[in-house]
Amino acid sequence: MRGSGFMVASWVGLFVVAGCDPEVVPTEAEQERSTPALVEPAEGSRQASAAAAARLVAQLDEGLVEVAREKPVQAPRAAELAPPASTRLALSEEEAKRVDASKGMGAEHRFHIQLDKPLYQPGESIWVKVWELDGKTFTASSEKGEVKLSLFDGKGVVLAEQRLESEGGLSHTVFDLMPGCSGGEYRIAVESGKWRRERSFVVTGYEPPRIKKQLEFVRKSHGAGDEVQASLKLERANGAPLAGALVQARIRLDGVDLPNVQAETDADGDTTIRFTLPEQVALGDGLLTVLVEDGGVTESISKRIPIIMKKMRLDLFPEGGHLVLGLPSRVYFEARTPLGKPADLEAVLVDGSGAELASFRSLRDGLGRFELTPQKGERYSVKLVRPAGVDELYPLPEAKESGCVLRSFDDYDGGELALRVGVRCSTERTVVVAAALRGNPLDLAKLAVKPGEFAVAYLQPTDEALAKAQGIAQVTVYDEAGAPLAERLV
Repeated sequence: MRGSGFMVASWVGLFVVAGCDPEVVPTEAEQERSTPALVEPAEGSRQASAAAAARLVAQLDEGLVEVAREKPVQAPRAAELAPPASTRLALSEEEAKRVDASKGMGAEHRFHIQLDKPLYQPGESIWVKVWELDGKTFTASSEKGEVKLSLFDGKGVVLAEQRLESEGGLSHTVFDLMPGCSGGEYRIAVESGKWRRERSFVVTGYEPPRIKKQLEFVRKSHGAGDEVQASLKLERANGAPLAGALVQARIRLDGVDLPNVQAETDADGDTTIRFTLPEQVALGDGLLTVLVEDGGVTESISKRIPIIMKKMRLDLFPEGGHLVLGLPSRVYFEARTPLGKPADLEAVLVDGSGAELASFRSLRDGLGRFELTPQKGERYSVKLVRPAGVDELYPLPEAKESGCVLRSFDDYDGGELALRVGVRCSTERTVVVAAALRGNPLDLAKLAVKPGEFAVAYLQPTDEALAKAQGIAQVTVYDEAGAPLAERLV
């Protein structure tokens, strides 16, 4: 990097280490202006400065001190290697009609509603823009049309309606809220012909709090049957403690209200809220709300109760929709806490006798996958290793006696032009593999599958626009009669 470097001055000389280009040589006048005046130091200082300069040069040579430089760009991750594409069989028009790749794929019509902000106060104006798009191509309509916009309050009452002319798929308007309107979750609905879409937003009045409130739990986590203590500090807006104030604490756990708790602040405006959790806790969704009244005005502060649960929600998804005996398959999983938040895990796959067959862990946000070849007469489950203390076993779906499984070959950075998928079947048969993107058929491939062997299809649209399109494609395997055998999203 031009102009970066280090300068060390000592009695024995001036050490300059710079990343300048070789052809950039300063003039004598520039050197005179940039070179600091050297003042002869004492003898001990000379030796110390020389030693410091020598250490700096050594660190530069060893790479311990670096000149600032641009961070390297991470190289693209190579796609997973896939077998060569299998020979495609001739597909008749009748077979293509039976396999409707666009069936149930995507909406035919889409609205996008944009508001100038998500939160409004009574008396403010709501600026609205509406884009009307084709659900398959995401392009705006070139024709003029009419859209109806309706404004609903928090109780579902229609407050206003407008009919607008849409040009190029775009229309815009403004709704004015009454100064004294009630708060709540309001909605704007857009209708055009048989199509309809809604968007919610919040209307709320705001007044600066008269009381400063701080609520903190004494412990960072709690379990079933534990006593919960939360410290509360109350101050007036001028910083004076709110002494002798009666407060009421409301506790809600898993949708059920527990008995209220009362407390009184001391001379410093402090108090402690105490209550005990039940011996049985289902989800651990706890909320503590403290109410305090001052001068006829009631204010509140709420905080989630940190509850640790020895439970986990683990969903298992065989690739293609199901497992088939004797056919290798990948099983994807999603781990979440009882409250639905992602939870990373380490686990083992066990059979009916409890023998461990494989170990695996989540990659991120509780998501991951493992491989399995189910055998006849066996049942499989997932046993968690971490987080510790979860004793529950999570059974896998029972494998089918016969059928087909679908496998996608990973393309991590979208470098491949085709969707590469493989099909395995328990018996010899002919299948049709179809891919569609938002209802747009991408490709069809008729393949002959031998028992237990891969038949591979490279699905690639011939339409240039679809070849460049981005999104989630639906890949489905059909039998000769047009019945679906396996399906996944790519």
